[in-house]
Amino acid sequence: MSFNTTNSTLSGGLETDDGHVAMVVSKIFLTTAVFSIISSAAVVYSYFSKRELQTASLHFVAVMSVCDMGFASKFIASAIFTLQGNNAASRTGTVLCELSGHAGQFFALSTVLWNGVLSVNLFFLLYKPRAYKPDMWIKRYHIFVWGFCALSAAILWGAKQIGFTEDGTCWIEGKRNSYRLIFYLPLCISFLLNIIAVGYATFRLNACGSPRVLKSARSARSGRKRSQLMRIYFISIVFGVVWSWSIIFRATAFNFDSPPPLWLIYVQAFFLGSQGLFNAVAWGVSLLISRVGRRDGHNTISKKPKDGQLSSPGGHTHLPNHSFGSPGSNQEGHLSSAEMDGDDDII
Repeated sequence: MSFNTTNSTLSGGLETDDGHVAMVVSKIFLTTAVFSIISSAAVVYSYFSKRELQTASLHFVAVMSVCDMGFASKFIASAIFTLQGNNAASRTGTVLCELSGHAGQFFALSTVLWNGVLSVNLFFLLYKPRAYKPDMWIKRYHIFVWGFCALSAAILWGAKQIGFTEDGTCWIEGKRNSYRLIFYLPLCISFLLNIIAVGYATFRLNACGSPRVLKSARSARSGRKRSQLMRIYFISIVFGVVWSWSIIFRATAFNFDSPPPLWLIYVQAFFLGSQGLFNAVAWGVSLLISRVGRRDGHNTISKKPKDGQLSSPGGHTHLPNHSFGSPGSNQEGHLSSAEMDGDDDII
């Protein structure tokens, strides 16, 4: 790989055709980024306004939403100048290009790393729910993420690697520039962790009852715990969907001398700018599912108890308690559906 910082092929392509492609990309970035900032702000507000959401695991989501806002701001700044016809202001060597490039690297890397943290968190919440305590890892995760982001920013600042790139914004210049490994190596590791965590979570959540895991909740508290787990699960899926397009786009640009196809340019711009929006949608959808689950769970326990089960004066069924290692749980320390409802250490 070369360390030469020459403009990529697509940077020229975006300026052709009377700037049509650049204008379309800028409109996509501007629209999606605005919605992402608003949506991410709503997630942060929701987290701080509701005490029940202020858990260690959802703390990671709130911090990641702040990073999403910073990442989206990069696209807004570049898009505004392009749409105003001032393309030169956001090109290589300008102050705007330097600022947006460094900000984009810092916040993009931070949101990728926090998604990696969230994937690790999701995996261990289901694999070792009693042994893994998310609150004990908060400080370590913060030191790792912000320390790595600061180090990468210092390296790029000293090496002067920021310039106009193939996606129509400023970042590490040169599509075969080795300095891009500072971003893509953590991205690939986080992406791999995401695949493992989502795959395992899908298996465990299905094993605990059904894909509608909240439906079996037997109390308001267990419903809240499950809804928080589902938030992490859905947001982890969003990360895989959003960044898969970015990986495909950059891989295409890397392997071919000609610019990527226009449809890929537009799709990548849409998903990259919409990350904060999609995370907020996942956050809200999990809330709706939790409400449905609590309502269905309440209807279930209100039914007439089966033979051999005790019923309280209020008509509620008393389910047998399962201790660790009992038939209600497996022998590897994982939780059954009943144990998941009763364990306080899941989230």
